Amino acid sequence: MKFQLIILLIFIPLQCMNTLRQLCVHTVAHTLDDSKINNIMDELPENCLHDVLVEKLRKKLFPLTIDKPHDTITETRCIARIAINENGTKAMYSLVGGDIKLCDLSTKKISSLYHPPKTILEPYYPVAMTPDGTKGIFCSSSKFIKVWDLCANNEIGNLMCDNSYMESLAITADGKRALSSSKKAKLLDLQTYTEVATISSNGRAVAITPDGTKGIIGGDDGVITILYLNPYNIITLAKNRGMLLKDVAISADGKKGLCGYSCYNSGALMLLDLIKHEEIFTLRYDRPIYTIAITSDGTIGLCGFHNRLVRIINLTDKSEIATLLGHTHFVDSVAISEDGTRALSSCGPNLEYRPYEDINSWDLRTLLIDRFPLELLKKVWHAFIKDNKSKKECYQLICDEFQKEKK
Repeated sequence: MKFQLIILLIFIPLQCMNTLRQLCVHTVAHTLDDSKINNIMDELPENCLHDVLVEKLRKKLFPLTIDKPHDTITETRCIARIAINENGTKAMYSLVGGDIKLCDLSTKKISSLYHPPKTILEPYYPVAMTPDGTKGIFCSSSKFIKVWDLCANNEIGNLMCDNSYMESLAITADGKRALSSSKKAKLLDLQTYTEVATISSNGRAVAITPDGTKGIIGGDDGVITILYLNPYNIITLAKNRGMLLKDVAISADGKKGLCGYSCYNSGALMLLDLIKHEEIFTLRYDRPIYTIAITSDGTIGLCGFHNRLVRIINLTDKSEIATLLGHTHFVDSVAISEDGTRALSSCGPNLEYRPYEDINSWDLRTLLIDRFPLELLKKVWHAFIKDNKSKKECYQLICDEFQKEKK
């Protein structure tokens, strides 16, 4: 009892101090104009100044339009699906036709993992990779899911699945379990290479937490199934919006789920509270959403649209951080690293323009301004206020700083 009281006496003042600091930052950022901020810069504590500049710069810098990716991976055939590891150093992807490849994103070295005996003509070629990038799974045909050692580059095992087209795959961090969807959503044991359970008779997209305790399944009919694995339980949320549910994603802690919808010339992005089993908010768009991803902490969402755009959304305040350009056709697959520092995007085949497409790589460190060091924040602030630089010029300054760091 005494120990608990001591903890409370320490914890409550700390919470009060954090609340007071946030209140102070909010007051300074929202009541003082830019010139006054310049005058009191030297008087503010460094941590307080950091937060003030972050709040100020968010309003000046965002939303951004980024014209071209920071890097690209070019293939001779169209990319179908992509996955990325936790720190954004590896990408696993499938090509239309059934080839599976692995790319080291720091060196851009590409390794061929699997080449089908004959070209597989299917509408989907799902892939999934463990966060540490050591194990991957993919669908080699409509009848087999292959489990692959990505370090040794060899097959570990395979599972037979039903004859329906495989649409989505998800794997746990330890590589022992997976979720699959091919009309039916199934839980798979990757140690015994067996099917554990059929969870839903209508599964289009699946996602699972790294620890394998919770999953989310989206059906064609808009019904969302929340899967608890310890103990086993299923909760169904009927969220049919008159739209096709195209993709789902889940935060690493299992607290938030993201759903992307499509319907003719409109789309919707819905954030779910997976603890209370309720909707947090829905954002509507005038173009269909085809693919989504979410960071491990559930604060940033990534959406690929029919009109060739990728949008980065701040899921905390519903604001748009950036619009990413650079694709020639509808964006069919996106992935984001767990630490939120890198994103990948690719689009569907556009045979009229060219029969192949790049994977676009985006350095999201340049957008995470709350993680910027104070000196960089000051540079960007002075570029805006003293040098009267444009939003685009200030963003280029940020990119240049990260390029220096890389070298």
